[in-house]
Amino acid sequence: MRAEIEAFRRSFRIPPDSVRDIGRLFDRARDSSDSYEEYAGQLGESFADNRGVLEDVLAALFVIARADGPLNRSEQTFLQTVCHRFHLGADAWERARDAKPRRTFSVTEDDPYTAMGMARDSSDEALRAAWLQLMRENHPDSLASRGVPAEFIAPRRRQGGADQTRRGIRSSAKRGL
Repeated sequence: MRAEIEAFRRSFRIPPDSVRDIGRLFDRARDSSDSYEEYAGQLGESFADNRGVLEDVLAALFVIARADGPLNRSEQTFLQTVCHRFHLGADAWERARDAKPRRTFSVTEDDPYTAMGMARDSSDEALRAAWLQLMRENHPDSLASRGVPAEFIAPRRRQGGADQTRRGIRSSAKRGL
């Protein structure tokens, strides 16, 4: 159990004044007769508009489950159920399982539509929605709240990637591409 607690602490940044509350929450969850499936479903619904957070939680659960050794059958079932309740696909499962980072924006993408995962015939509304989603998921404050180390956030701030992609789409549209 100690290894799992340490893995939890490495996976989530907890302010010192909240450690006691998180510990009580952990104890309550451990002692509760409520099913984790219900909580996973609620979390999945709460973050339905930000799959990145759910994928990060799933990846952290993998780290915690492996803290005391290889995954056993019950841990595998637990993680599969959580992934299903989060409404995450096979690609998210594989990234979390294999400890691979989510695909994030790269300013080296030649095609801004590809960078956003959008088709060239996407509507302006769909493009805006995708851009806003990228902005939410990759905003420095959002990354920091998920515990991403500052050294990984600073380069993103300088790159301004999602804004560059949006400008690229706008300029492509003006040129009739």
